[in-house]
Amino acid sequence: MEQICLVQHCYEVADFDEVKYIGAYSSEKRAKEAVERLMHLSGFKEFSREHFSLEIYRLNEDADWKGGFYHAVDGGDEYDEREIWYESQTQGAPHRTLQRTNSGGDADARYVYILEHVYRVRSFAEEKLIGVYDSSAAAEEAVMRFDHLPGFCYHPRACFHIMPYGINQTHWTEGFADIKVPTLKEKTWGVDLPAWLYVG
Repeated sequence: MEQICLVQHCYEVADFDEVKYIGAYSSEKRAKEAVERLMHLSGFKEFSREHFSLEIYRLNEDADWKGGFYHAVDGGDEYDEREIWYESQTQGAPHRTLQRTNSGGDADARYVYILEHVYRVRSFAEEKLIGVYDSSAAAEEAVMRFDHLPGFCYHPRACFHIMPYGINQTHWTEGFADIKVPTLKEKTWGVDLPAWLYVG
């Protein structure tokens, strides 16, 4: 298998994107079947099918950001004091390989490893998907290719996240609940939880 189809669900909450990784699939057909199974579940049924995205990635190929990045923010420096503190506390920390439990799908499925770079810009999380790899070692090699590039080199290695996903295993299979939290600016933000955790 040389390609993988990633499915995400995305919608906007108080001017930022809420993104859920649904799964990594061996074909576009399997990915579309997973979307159909989720459409009627709690949380997902509030949104149209267009909020699901299906993207094809070639395994072990760096997808984007090969030249690094530059982040321009209106009003000056992209960091506030909290981010500067975070950077100082995590400087030199190793990047993280996140453990993930199986959801719906084959119990003995192979895994792919999604590499992301995540850091905070003021109150928002800036996320970049670097690529999808067939082993944790291949993802680790990608980290070494990127951590010295413009933009990436200004953040600690802990900002690289390697996430294992079982092929053809679907996550968020019980839907989700959107818990509203008021902010200081009197806006309403959502915190999504798996539906089974929500007590209405």
